[in-house]
Amino acid sequence: MNDTADLDVLQGVGQDPEALTPEEQKKQEESKEVEIQRILRELVKIAEKEDEDIRIPMLLRAKRNNSYFNNIQTIFYNEEARDYRDINAILNLLTDINGNVDIKTANVYRAFAESLIAALSVSAPPVEFTPDDADNPDDVETARTYTSIHELISRHTHAGLMLIKALTILFNQGVVCAYNYYKTDPSYGVIQTPKDIAKRPVRTFDLRCSNCSEMLDSGIPENQSVQAASIPYTCHSCGFEGPPKIFPKIDYVDEVTSYEETPKGRVGFDLFGCTHVKIPLYARNAEGIGYCSLRLDDHIAKFQTLFDPDGELNIQPGGGDTYLYDRWARIPAEYYQAIPKDITTCRYTWFRPWYYRALKVDDAKVLQKEFPTGVMVAVIGDIVVDYEHEKLDNRWTFSFDPRSDFIHAEPAGNALVPMQDATNDIFNLGLQSIEYGIPETFVHPKTVNLQAYKKTPASPGMMAPAFPPPGNSNSKLADGFHTVQTATLSSEYTAFAASLKSLTEFVTGALPTIFGGSLPNSENTATEYTESRARALQRLQLVWQMIGVFWCQLMYKCVVDYATNLREDEKFSSRKNGTYINTWIKKSSLQGKAGHVEPETAGQLPQSWQAKRDLLVQLIGFQNPEIGAILLHPNNSENVKQAIGMQEFYIPGENDRNKQWSEFYDICNGEPNGPVTIDLIADKHEIHMEVLQDILVSPRGMQLYRENPALYNKQIQHYMQHEQAVQQKMMQQQNMVGNIQGDENGNV
Repeated sequence: MNDTADLDVLQGVGQDPEALTPEEQKKQEESKEVEIQRILRELVKIAEKEDEDIRIPMLLRAKRNNSYFNNIQTIFYNEEARDYRDINAILNLLTDINGNVDIKTANVYRAFAESLIAALSVSAPPVEFTPDDADNPDDVETARTYTSIHELISRHTHAGLMLIKALTILFNQGVVCAYNYYKTDPSYGVIQTPKDIAKRPVRTFDLRCSNCSEMLDSGIPENQSVQAASIPYTCHSCGFEGPPKIFPKIDYVDEVTSYEETPKGRVGFDLFGCTHVKIPLYARNAEGIGYCSLRLDDHIAKFQTLFDPDGELNIQPGGGDTYLYDRWARIPAEYYQAIPKDITTCRYTWFRPWYYRALKVDDAKVLQKEFPTGVMVAVIGDIVVDYEHEKLDNRWTFSFDPRSDFIHAEPAGNALVPMQDATNDIFNLGLQSIEYGIPETFVHPKTVNLQAYKKTPASPGMMAPAFPPPGNSNSKLADGFHTVQTATLSSEYTAFAASLKSLTEFVTGALPTIFGGSLPNSENTATEYTESRARALQRLQLVWQMIGVFWCQLMYKCVVDYATNLREDEKFSSRKNGTYINTWIKKSSLQGKAGHVEPETAGQLPQSWQAKRDLLVQLIGFQNPEIGAILLHPNNSENVKQAIGMQEFYIPGENDRNKQWSEFYDICNGEPNGPVTIDLIADKHEIHMEVLQDILVSPRGMQLYRENPALYNKQIQHYMQHEQAVQQKMMQQQNMVGNIQGDENGNV
């Protein structure tokens, strides 16, 4: 018996494909498919068993942090269930016996986390694409087009919200894993391409000389024949001048009879933490990640529709990670102590080629031959539902924390958990002290008839019968009552609460000036507050630089993916300089090569609106003519309005600036030989000249100069018309002054 028969089938040993019948070829392909699935299934199992035990404590901390963030803090770990349980669920059983014993929480964990996230998510990190060769016009144009693609992708993916999600995952789980993809959908629009083309007869006419029958023109449409025949022609052959003769004929033209609609595509990305993604714990960088496993839980009907529409694979609910700790770590908090129904897990795993060597040598060689650059495998339960060629680096981006020795870094939320627990203890202690601060009084049953006293309505000056307690002739009425001394909070409570708040701010780096709090022991002046905020944000630059590099790498992959799949020119509109313009993404502009992509962070955090407004107020307060000229420059009018938060605020010269920008775009979209006009009366020509001159020397103007010199010269003509209008106005003013002086001297 041949032990390598399956491998022989895969490698085609001893077989001639041309000699096989169709049935034999089909059987061979099926055998090859089964064998590849077996090898891939074995490779997935090897990857899943890696770090299986030591991964549990990491998931435990990540799930705890996620629970604390979502205000689920009265929890304890149940070793038997291998999951967190809510202690209030147990305390509710004692409510009927001991009264309300519910534990209250004051969620400072989320408050401090949101303060840090808000400070870092004012705007997405800007990305700069540079050409591979700065002297190559194609490379420069491609880098510029990549910038436009990045702007479009940021719109489609809601980059600002995704940045908040990335920072939240980073705070709670320590590592962010981004998966980028290209998706086609009819809702994005469709591309119509000709499908069927037929020849259609068309009646046309030829025009020939009436004297020598020389061909004068050909292919005249039928509806233009009468007009063409009435126009006199000059024959270049015989010199005859007069109307031509008409000769009808039949031409055949291609006509599209039907179109094929192909849905357009968009680039997107999703973000995950360690609860959804498994990568080796020993990996020090992205190159050391031999496999990346993404586990998604969804309704079985979705996976059946996606992978098994005919029901051949027999996908059942509850597959995947139902009995593994991974699923418990990522299910929603509402599923505590419950198992989701009709939910199954699909495990998508990407492998680098060098990880194939974890298999037997023969199996590794098979995968190396079939998938030389990498492979993606999708498994539900024990069924391989899909696999395809895919390179891990093209689809995944991982955050890198330089403060950690490995990809998996310490979550910032871990340091906040003890502070949160201490805050809850103090908070509940204070509430209980107030709640039980009303003293309890005991009364002798012989002193007051309590049953009768309860039935007596309270009224001013009322009298109730009472006796001193019996047994002692010297006893007084007060001897029949006793009030229990209640516990009171010591001064240490307030001092410890204040020190805990200060310690929490120091540990997390979320100082009061970040989230708008007041400074302790200070006069809270504007200058003092600004300086304190700058010092507080300095510590966050560590995280900002880290997230900037991560965001830069992710956006580069998204842009390249979009450019690779671009099938026709695309455009998107945006409001710039007071008017709406179209930004085109042309395939012809992607002929070059982009070199490096770098974040434009420069170690500086993005400024909030309040910070920009304060800076503008300070600049205005300097009362410096040079600074004033900069602030009042027409190109800064829109920035000033945004900084003060008043879009309706009018700045002198703003309308002329917007009009000049609109004229610039109109000229760029018009004909090179079309007319160029200005309004001699209404235009403030000096502002138009200043704005247009700045545009022409900007990157946009230089691009126009290289791509369309004719339209650039037309812009120059437009500038010269404004310049001539200024000179004409100056000459008129000089003539008026001369006339006035002549009248004063008695001259006419």
